[in-house]
Amino acid sequence: MVLNIFAVLSGIVSLYFFQKDLPVLAVPFLVLMLSRLFVLRQPFKDRISLADWERTSNVSLSFDINLQEVLDHPSLDPLFDQLKSANRIKQLNKETWRAVLLGNYKRKYDTSADLRSVKFQIKNNLVLKEGTTDLANTVHDHIFIPYEFRTPLAEEPLWEVVENGISVRLLMVNGFIKVQLGCFTKEFTPKIYRQTFPVVYQTWVTVTSFPLMYFAQHNIPPAQLNLYAPATESWKRAEYTGSNERMKDWQELKNDLKLYVEMHKHPQRLDTPQRQALLEILAKKRKPFMEEQGFEHVFGKEGASIMYKNKYLYLTVFDRRRDTTTDQFFTDYNDETDSLPG
Repeated sequence: MVLNIFAVLSGIVSLYFFQKDLPVLAVPFLVLMLSRLFVLRQPFKDRISLADWERTSNVSLSFDINLQEVLDHPSLDPLFDQLKSANRIKQLNKETWRAVLLGNYKRKYDTSADLRSVKFQIKNNLVLKEGTTDLANTVHDHIFIPYEFRTPLAEEPLWEVVENGISVRLLMVNGFIKVQLGCFTKEFTPKIYRQTFPVVYQTWVTVTSFPLMYFAQHNIPPAQLNLYAPATESWKRAEYTGSNERMKDWQELKNDLKLYVEMHKHPQRLDTPQRQALLEILAKKRKPFMEEQGFEHVFGKEGASIMYKNKYLYLTVFDRRRDTTTDQFFTDYNDETDSLPG
């Protein structure tokens, strides 16, 4: 906004001096105006570049959540004791309670599997969930498992909170895929961050998370990474400690997004020095998260595909764009002299 005003004023002053036949004074202001306009062109060019990115985006994402392991997460141990004390459940021990929950999931969602499987497609910045347009236009899945299964389902509890059942959700936020348990109310929350008004307490527990933004083998548009400052740890800490570092994680996240965008400026099949340097930076950034969460590549080591698993989540992410760096897409033969290394 300031640059816009400055450019306009420079142009007006330049025009004024030209009318007064004072080119010596008019030319510097004209040069200043043109330099400001050049700076203003950059965000516009970036927007065009992002629009192009979104237009060509075509990514499929598949997730299998191991509900048996998720429901065995340690965060549910104290919840069981609280629910038992409040007479919200009938089971005598945690093992039976978890078995009933898993059984209720299978009955409600008409499945015999211990997995919650869901697929997404990001096409031209439009999110499809199981082949259907998602109105929220974001990677997100949510299930609610009641403590007591009722038929018809219309008789289920109105409020999907932990007093009535367990919610399991998968979502993309700040470039990470997260699997979370909830939804905790103030009375049953595992953590109250601040006791005094306004009370701040935990509503969802993250079971596992995957740093998808730090991978190069997909072309998910930045908008679909769902960057959101209040979802960062430093922002949350500031909510209950009054810390003046509220934006710390957000600034780091924006810097990481710049790396992500810069990396996608280089052709995926070309082994340029710039791209290799960016790939190494991203690999270093994701490594501690992968080790902490226990993710391993399905085939033993990293490759061209994103196929990882830990005990809670199995995920695959594929870039479905037609390969425009080779002529082999349309032909039924291969000329090795023209082929680029894969």
